[in-house]
Formats: sequence, structure tokens, C-alpha cells
Amino acid sequence: MNYPLSSSVNPGDATLADQYNRLRSDALRFGADENASVTVAEMLRSYRSPLRLTIEGPALRLEASAAQPCALLINGVPAEVRAPLTLTLSAAEFPNGGNLSIAAKKTPSSPGFELTAKETSVPLNPDERKIAEITFNAAKNEIESFALADGDRVPSFSAETVPLAPCGRLTFVSGNPFPAFDVAQAVTLYFTPYQGREIALFNPSRGWRMERFDELSLPLAGLNAACCYDIFLTRTAAGAALRAEPWASLTNRNRALIRQDGVPVLDGNPEFRYLGTLGLSEKGKSRDTASERNLWNLHGAAYRPLRKLCAPAQIAPSVINRWTAYARDETAAVSAVIGFGSAGFTLSAVGSLQSISTGCALVGIGIDAPLGDPDLIVNSAELTAQAVSPGPLTAMMIGRDSARHLGKHTYAMIAYATGSGTVFNGNCHPQNQIGLSGGFFG
Repeated sequence: MNYPLSSSVNPGDATLADQYNRLRSDALRFGADENASVTVAEMLRSYRSPLRLTIEGPALRLEASAAQPCALLINGVPAEVRAPLTLTLSAAEFPNGGNLSIAAKKTPSSPGFELTAKETSVPLNPDERKIAEITFNAAKNEIESFALADGDRVPSFSAETVPLAPCGRLTFVSGNPFPAFDVAQAVTLYFTPYQGREIALFNPSRGWRMERFDELSLPLAGLNAACCYDIFLTRTAAGAALRAEPWASLTNRNRALIRQDGVPVLDGNPEFRYLGTLGLSEKGKSRDTASERNLWNLHGAAYRPLRKLCAPAQIAPSVINRWTAYARDETAAVSAVIGFGSAGFTLSAVGSLQSISTGCALVGIGIDAPLGDPDLIVNSAELTAQAVSPGPLTAMMIGRDSARHLGKHTYAMIAYATGSGTVFNGNCHPQNQIGLSGGFFG
């Protein structure tokens, strides 16, 4: 097909019927045959520019600006807005909540439109076009779910949607998103449903799409304990699947995380949505105990307590004027994996001084401290107080630095003595609770 069919007309030339018909055909059908094509208006009837929507509580906001306007056809009439639109729902207007249609309503005598909401059972007016369907919880006064509409059809869970928090959680126990007990050994990682079974995944050519999932699993066989692993969810031909991306070490990522529409994804692969970070206790195996937390969740975060008590009864330090393992107990340590920021990390060390002849004594916390070499041990606690007489010793660590606790770190209880005759208490009394205690969110 040659396009355009029409040619230029010079002033004074006679305008023929076939010239007019060619112009009309060009305008209506790009010069295509009338019996084998639709008109441009019919083709564009369902057109809309990409919608950028955000949700906060009961409010739905459509982003638009002069540089990035939002345009669409409403019953064949072009409409456009160049400023944000906000629609706030209320329990007074929709006391029963439920599914609601969100529509763009053409404003009279202007090129713009406004947002309206009505129950899905109520038909739309000729000047309205449905752009989304939501679920409104009137009791909580918030929007719980959202899906963009395609023409008059609300897509299924494979449809475009806003990337809300995923309904799932990483765990070492099948079917249990929040194990209330220690997991001494795990050989499989699970992503189990939690408060639902949907998650939005990004498609580079189609945007965010909702994915339903049953419990997913990832065998740990072959994974290395010398590094951490970021855990991602992605879509394959068989459905949603977990993927593990190794770090360069226990404390440094090999591939960075970036944000797609505010959601953490793998740099270079936005279809890989970040769920959390995994550490291992040995090759192909992991554990989750009060003294070793190897799994961190970005979503559905729960408080993860840390605790380890000192084993010896009473003992003097191995050297003075150096930081050493408290009461010579190198097992008085905890470890934790954190994938993002500080996760509200806090840790306290509580010791006890039995006796001291000269000088002073302190207790501290060492991060990844080489306990076999006192010359290299550093106290990383934010607060440490000395004692010059028998009594309690304390130190505190607070996650004030977002990068300080990133990855997998070991936190050891350490002590310092400047004089002779120093003896530290451990479990010498049945009621003693000497050791480390704290936690973080993940």
C-alpha cells in the first residue's frame, strides 16, 4: 500500500472528487481499503498514556505534569491533564466498602478530566471511562488492592498493577512464615504465603504485573558459606520462581540493588524483585537460632532476638592492656545477616567483675574481631564504662550507621583489663546471665 494516497494541490487547481476521497481515506484509515481496516478513531478509542498512580490510605493520586501529561480518549473524545489528580475515598460515601470502579470523567468545556469512584455494579456514564478497579476497606479507611483496567475489562492477576508489598515471607520452615523456635539446620529456603499469595513483578515491556503463587522453594545445595546471597522472585515460563544472587563476600554485594518505581530490584534485571538476604552456616546448609540469624526479610519484618551466654565460671584475662575474648570464651558471640540498612540493630553486653587489684576493667563488643590476635581486636560498642571495683560491666551497640551491619557479621563479647588481679565472672552463679542480648528487625 502506498501512503499517502493524496498528493499536493496547487492554488488554482480544480479539486476533484477522487482527490477529496484520497484525502479522506488518508485521514480515516492511513490510505487502507475501507473493507479491510478500521478508522484511526476506532483504533485509538482505547488509547491512554501510561498511568502513574500512587496509593496512600484512602487516597488515590494520578501523577501528571506539563512535561509528562496524562492523556486518554473518553468515549472517543481526547482528554488530557497536566497536573496531579487526587481522589480520596471515605466510609461515609462507601460504608460497605468492597470493589469500586475508578473512572476518568470528562470535564465540560475543557480538555481535562477528573477522577470518580462508584460501585462496580453501577454502570458508567457516557462521559466516563473506567481506568481501574480497587478494593476499599471502609472499616480501615484504606485501599487494599488495585488493578488497572484495559478498556472495560478489569484484568486478572496477570494484569498491570501498582507494586504493593508482596504477600509472602522467606522462611526455613515450610508453611510457617514466623517460626517461634530455633531451626538448627536447614537445607531448603521457602517463600511461603503470608497475608495473601500475590506479588507484583516487573516486566520491562509491560510494567508491573500481579503474580499468584503457592509456596516456593529453593534448595541450598551448592551455595557457599563464604558469602551472602540476595534472594529474588522472578517470573519464568513455569510461573514465579526464587533466584539466589551471590555476594562478593559476607559483607559486600557483587551486584547492586536499584529501585524500580521505588521497589528494590536487581541492577540490570528489574524483573528480579528483591525479597531478602540469606547467609549459610556451612556449604549447602543454614540455620536460624538465637545466636545465629542467617535470614533477613525485607517485607513482613519481625523482631529477631539475639542472645548468647558466657560459658566459663570465673577466669582472669589471658593478657592485660589488650582487648581479648571475655572470660577467654570465644564462643560468647552472635551473628546476624542484614540486607538493608541497620534494621534497628541493638546489642548489649553484660559482664561482671569478681575482683581487681589495680587499674580498671571494661567489657565491649567486637565486630568480626580476630579473637586469636589481641593486637587486632577493636571495641566497636557505642557505650562502654570502666569499673575499678567488683561489680557489673556493660556495653551497648546501636545500629546508627546504615552500612555498619550490612551483610553477615559476628559480634563477640570482649573485655579489657589494665592491671593485675582481675577476674571476670561467667556462669559461676545459677542466677547469672552474663553474655550478649539484643536483636533487629528482618
